[in-house]
Amino acid sequence: MESAIIVLLDKIPSWVIWLIPVVWLAPKFFGLRVIRKTHGGVKFTTPIKFKMLFNFKEWSLLPPFMPSEAATVTPISPGICLYNKLLSDIEIYPTARQTTNLQYQALVTNDKNSIAVSTIIAYEVTDLVRAFGETWDVEDLIKDISLARVRLLLTAMSFKDIIKDQTSIDESLTEAIKADLEEYGIQVINAYFTDLAPSSNTLFMGGNGSSLLPTPINEEHRNAS
Repeated sequence: MESAIIVLLDKIPSWVIWLIPVVWLAPKFFGLRVIRKTHGGVKFTTPIKFKMLFNFKEWSLLPPFMPSEAATVTPISPGICLYNKLLSDIEIYPTARQTTNLQYQALVTNDKNSIAVSTIIAYEVTDLVRAFGETWDVEDLIKDISLARVRLLLTAMSFKDIIKDQTSIDESLTEAIKADLEEYGIQVINAYFTDLAPSSNTLFMGGNGSSLLPTPINEEHRNAS
């Protein structure tokens, strides 16, 4: 058996023997990702100062050990991305149009009427470097800013004005959220209310947590409209 293995190894070219450890080590140092057309990415890199590589006073006890410059963030286009795992990290995120549903909000208009509101935001991430280089969680950023804008817009209006022209309110909300998110590389296409009704402020528990139970329009709201 051993002689058969020796004979087999003798027949394998020497360059193949040298290639085996390279094939084994390569995935530990280099990463390969395929980025779809609907996605993009950013690469966080810590460049090494090769001019100071042999100046051991510049080395540190912590990664990356070798003298390095400030970390950089560069965009990655759709296609095949090869990167150094030791000095780089990548983040992939959809750049195609997508939507996010905001949670129900219980608000009070300026004429003291309670309403329940649900909102959808349609958006695209157009600048991944700004979106990931200046924020921690893009989706949380979009939801939190949008929820705040919904509150600011509707609590400054009367119930009568809200139900009078909801198309105009949708447009005002879109412009307000778009202005807030533009600096983070996020383009808001549309923001619109899917539910907007008087509310009893009654909570019920569902699979995704608590929500609001809207109530039918009562006489007070009919008179307001």
